[in-house]
Amino acid sequence: KKIEQALFWLGCLDQNNDFLLETNEGSDWMDLLLRSGRVLYDQVVYYKALLSADSILEALGRKQKYNNLAAAVKKNINLFFWPREENLDRIRKHYGHTGIEKDFETVLREGEKPYYYAEIGFRRYDPRCDAYANVLAISLGVADRKKTRSILSHIDSEAINRPYPIKVLHPPIGNEFFRPFHFRWTEYPHLQEPGHYHNGGIWPLAGGFYIIALKKAGRDWRNHMEKLAESNWLGKGGRNWEFNEWLTSQGTPLGSAHQSWSAGMYIAAYQFTKRKFTI
Repeated sequence: KKIEQALFWLGCLDQNNDFLLETNEGSDWMDLLLRSGRVLYDQVVYYKALLSADSILEALGRKQKYNNLAAAVKKNINLFFWPREENLDRIRKHYGHTGIEKDFETVLREGEKPYYYAEIGFRRYDPRCDAYANVLAISLGVADRKKTRSILSHIDSEAINRPYPIKVLHPPIGNEFFRPFHFRWTEYPHLQEPGHYHNGGIWPLAGGFYIIALKKAGRDWRNHMEKLAESNWLGKGGRNWEFNEWLTSQGTPLGSAHQSWSAGMYIAAYQFTKRKFTI
């Protein structure tokens, strides 16, 4: 019942009947950034949560009830977050009464990218590559084969996977005039620097999902697995196996040490490559 109540609450966050969640600032994993509206990370995790809820219902011998909604979420992630001019008439037809078509028209000014947009808000968007959310889209079955190839090729060509997998935002937000509008206030201003923390830092957590995405796509993952291990091995002050939260884009560990999600996703990635479990 608690799972069903949680999913009912999430469904109430769909404010314009497009099956996607509208969230407020600080509602996704990159809580330092001032994101709002439809955020890619939230939609991908929501999709997986719906499928997982149905798996739980099935295990309890109850009727599944979320598959159709999950399919609609997946469909509209691919429709809105990978914008194409040819889909504009379709959106005008189905969502013209909501004003969503105006958001889509705004996004089309930036054009199609070789990856999913990070965020689509009210007449605004973030065209940067949220690499973590994109590899999650691959790992959790949102991206088709063509999009998967495009995303992974972009990550490789832009060196988002180097020196360690992976930099979570590319390109990072620079020192432009409007930079303060991208971040919430923090007592640690160095976190906002390009190549740091959510602003293009390297997260072993995301690197683990990158290995899973590579394996699912049939690409070579072994060298990147070694690099993921090395990123976890590095530590501040010469300490080893510190399993830092994050590293700078140059590979210097600066985050908090002994992070279970860094260690956990290293183990999960390894076990996935050995076919110990599936996603």
